[in-house]
Amino acid sequence: MSRARALLFLPLPFVLVAAEAVVAQQQAGRPAAAPVAPAPTMMNGMNGMNGGSGGSCCMPNATVALTKPADDQPKTLVLYDLAMKLRTSLAPFLGNGAVAEFTKRVAALQPNSPLAMVFTMHKSLGDALLAVGEIEAAEKQFEMILPMATAAKDMNASRTIARSMAMCWMRLGERQNCLGRHNQNSCLFPLQSATLHINQKKNRRAIQILMKILKTDSSNLASM
Repeated sequence: MSRARALLFLPLPFVLVAAEAVVAQQQAGRPAAAPVAPAPTMMNGMNGMNGGSGGSCCMPNATVALTKPADDQPKTLVLYDLAMKLRTSLAPFLGNGAVAEFTKRVAALQPNSPLAMVFTMHKSLGDALLAVGEIEAAEKQFEMILPMATAAKDMNASRTIARSMAMCWMRLGERQNCLGRHNQNSCLFPLQSATLHINQKKNRRAIQILMKILKTDSSNLASM
């Protein structure tokens, strides 16, 4: 049995992750078209606006560019094809298909588009960006639409967006400290002094956001 054929009998998650790892090291290129993402669901609290009806923390970049390898061995090509399908898919945390789709939808918004639609498209894009590790870009999307929820006096939407912003700041803080002070004790329990965050600005920003939510709703378990 050939290696390429034997590879197909491995568990699919293993094959997909292995494909990302192998192909990323064998560069030289072909992008694939992004699939169409399913239509997002609007947040109910925003529907009344404008007439509506009701990876590793240590990676400096979210994704590694995949290019077609010069090696034309069957196993390499199988891995490359699997990696490209994964990269452009809607697979949580691994596929960029949702980012491409919602970026296109946000770009298609018109000045007179209903605010509920604007809110939903930007939130969906922010969620997709955060899922693939584009944290700064995700935070900008959430920061942009928070005033919309506040103006609509939609407390549920406001808290949801605020929590997403807090998640961005916590992940940025973890990434900054993990990159800047990575050592042999990182990510090991029990945590020792060498693992404590020195650059605390981003983490404290997250704490401020979550504390503000708890002051308005002390039963909000998601913010604790």
